[in-house]
Amino acid sequence: MKKILFVVAFGFIAFTSNAQTNKKDWQNYTDSAFKFKMQCPINWFIKTTNPKARVVFLSPNETDTDVFKENLNVIVREIPALGNTSMADITKAILDKVPTLVDDYKLNYNKKIVWSGKDGIEICYTGISKTADKLAVYFIQRVTYFDGLFYTSTFTAENKNPIAFEKEAKQIFDSIVW
Repeated sequence: MKKILFVVAFGFIAFTSNAQTNKKDWQNYTDSAFKFKMQCPINWFIKTTNPKARVVFLSPNETDTDVFKENLNVIVREIPALGNTSMADITKAILDKVPTLVDDYKLNYNKKIVWSGKDGIEICYTGISKTADKLAVYFIQRVTYFDGLFYTSTFTAENKNPIAFEKEAKQIFDSIVW
């Protein structure tokens, strides 16, 4: 009986672990220059030609009339001058800057995280874009810094239905390996 319970428990653990990490219906992306890799759902488009980001993952359309593609981007900057700057100081600098990037800024949360084995932060906020269309937007942003490299990854969604792709975005975040 104990053996059966162990097998059932192990099978459940293996199944749930497999469901989170072995994504057969996901595609791989590798950045050899900055030595990281990550995954995204097969129905997301990977764009590597954006001059402002290393990579951008674009969601599929939610409906036939959908004009905004939720997206997750990764930006890597070499900033050796940050040196031993603490994540608390980096967080403060980011939280001071973000309200200037959108109108009607609202911080939903800010928390310390461990991201692929590195200390980091995750910030979630909303606002109105400063572009002509004045789009209500929702952001989840992760940041970490190590070996002279500053990594920022941002999920951007329309604020009218931000959770439509939030689960996938968090899985993309979690798939990154440095």
